[in-house]
Amino acid sequence: MTGHPEGTADDVPLTRAARAGDVTALGLLLEQHRAGMRAVALSILGPGPDVDDVM
Repeated sequence: MTGHPEGTADDVPLTRAARAGDVTALGLLLEQHRAGMRAVALSILGPGPDVDDVM
């Protein structure tokens, strides 16, 4: 999956599990949306070490 801001139907069970405290589900969500989160960080901060700190 790619990092779409709106997410996907596949995100629903993972999101519910993460909200209930499932650390593995949270990790999967973060990894699945990493590229999108990085793109947002880059758009706000510009290239540089701050992006890596945010990520």
